[in-house]
Amino acid sequence: MPLLPAEPVVSPNNLFADPSPGTRQWWVFQTRPRAEKSFARLLSKSQAAYFLPTYIRTWRKNGRGFRSSLPLFPGYVFASGEERTKEVAFATNLVVREVPARDQILLDRELSSVYHLLGGGESLRPEDRLGKGSQVLIVEGTYAGISGRVLEAEEGLRVCVEISLLGQGVSIPVERWMIKPVDSPIEVANRR
Repeated sequence: MPLLPAEPVVSPNNLFADPSPGTRQWWVFQTRPRAEKSFARLLSKSQAAYFLPTYIRTWRKNGRGFRSSLPLFPGYVFASGEERTKEVAFATNLVVREVPARDQILLDRELSSVYHLLGGGESLRPEDRLGKGSQVLIVEGTYAGISGRVLEAEEGLRVCVEISLLGQGVSIPVERWMIKPVDSPIEVANRR
């Protein structure tokens, strides 16, 4: 079976170009299982804007290397636009339900942060069992300006940016010198 080319994670490419939070109307759609990429293709064909953040998973089996692009938030696609976007989405027959996003400014800020983390490549990973951790701001390195919660994993510190509406997030590795507490001393959540 031929492999399809990787889906764009965002369409149009300038969706996150406006830095002011709350300027976009977001719709959060739960899709049928394993239908996120098909749904994104149909939204793109209808000229509807979407955000489908993905990460790269690599593994070896029987001596062969495999690589796959998987959704960071399985079962969810974020669409932006007016009421027409919602109509287009439900017309695809791939949507199970709409997840109401009452705090549009918070969702926009969280999605913008996730978008800026996507350059993390293989160090980027989904987080679904979010522990308690202090709010920090990354002040050094590629991700300077991103805020999230600090987590401690077996391999070291990670900063997690959460999509609070879904109770899921995405994390990247950091060093302690790269972060500063937002309002209190760094309290690390243990992820072992």
